[in-house]
Amino acid sequence: MVFLGELRVVAALENLRTISHFLQGIGQRLHLTEDALFDLDLAVEEASANIVNHAYSPGQAGEILLRAERAENALHITITDWGLPFDAKDIEPFDIQASLEAHMKRGTGLYLINSLMDSVMRTPASAPGGPNVLTLIKHLGPDSFDTPTGVGSAPGKNVGSKASQGKNLPRGFDQMKADRLQEFERPGQIRQAFLNAEAQELALAGQIQAKFIPDYLPEVPGWQLSAILHPARETSGDFYDVIPLPNSRFAIVVGDVAGKGMGAALFMALSRTLLRTYAVEYHARPDYVMSVTNRRILMDTKDGLFVTVFYGVLDPASGTLTYCNAGHNPGYLLSAQKGGAIQELARTGIPLGITKGLAWKQGVVQIDPGDALLLYSDGITEAQNAQEDFFDEERLGKVALANLGRSAQEMQDAVIAEVREFVGDAPQFDDITLMAVVRDQ
Repeated sequence: MVFLGELRVVAALENLRTISHFLQGIGQRLHLTEDALFDLDLAVEEASANIVNHAYSPGQAGEILLRAERAENALHITITDWGLPFDAKDIEPFDIQASLEAHMKRGTGLYLINSLMDSVMRTPASAPGGPNVLTLIKHLGPDSFDTPTGVGSAPGKNVGSKASQGKNLPRGFDQMKADRLQEFERPGQIRQAFLNAEAQELALAGQIQAKFIPDYLPEVPGWQLSAILHPARETSGDFYDVIPLPNSRFAIVVGDVAGKGMGAALFMALSRTLLRTYAVEYHARPDYVMSVTNRRILMDTKDGLFVTVFYGVLDPASGTLTYCNAGHNPGYLLSAQKGGAIQELARTGIPLGITKGLAWKQGVVQIDPGDALLLYSDGITEAQNAQEDFFDEERLGKVALANLGRSAQEMQDAVIAEVREFVGDAPQFDDITLMAVVRDQ
């Protein structure tokens, strides 16, 4: 095999970016496509994060060693640590129907790594303090390179054009698809097979994505939280989350990816995961969370998608909400002590994923007893009836004020019912997301 590079870093979450830069350098040298490099980066990052979080005890100084090598038609990434040995047999198989809590026990990460890589081999340490070795293998077919002349091929080899390879094509995804197509005799059968496969892929993506939405919201003494998401398709670009933070605080999140279908669903999953990661790391600085999430999104994606996000850190004891609004619809803070006045929590910056080098301002508001905070996506305000009229912000404000003083669940139900009545039999064109946060009297 051809040696491509080696990297040794301290096992810390902040070094995941260094690991990503290392892999991107390898990918550029090999002229890998964005898709191939994204799969590799995501799998290695997940494996490295698992080492940081589980291999070494808190406060223990540990290291991660990465080594990249190139075989003729495969890329080998070896990840070594000297922490606690890990045995995949100790983890229950991934169950798509399982609860979110079950997935948090590393089952999802293993599923992700195994899905992205063609081969995964683990060699645990034979003695305490010895090396644990994880080898990830990604097969490199013609579609793995972004140059038709085979610049990224192994030394002395030329990938050549697809037309010239014929039966000599290495058995990668292209050959597998070609073999599959030979099983069908008529174009109609081929088209239907692709349609069926696409439908199955969307259904699976929708099921996996649903696992990223909380099954329940935390119970916070003196507060009520309620949230709902109605996707317009099998998959959704909307999401919401409640993230526990140090000092008994928590982050509340509502986001909306600009797009529909599979691409938006995967972008949503990435955005939500990054926000969760950085929320804990920068738990007192929503503006930092926006900046680093934006930077990582731009690093990992190049498909032109972006996401609007309302992100706030709530201190239940004081009622203080410190927030950033990254191009999202304004949150509504309804004051019980000011005659039902509505304060709009307007945008403090642009959406995430558009351009790098930007900063987001923070806003701070006080949520007093009896007040309510309403966060939503534009699927509510831009819901249309048969006459193509919009539900709009004015109607939302009126129904919210009419239900101030009721529980978070009752306020949520009232808003959704009003939207349904307004829309009538008209089709739903966009995802609908709503979160209500109420402070008890």
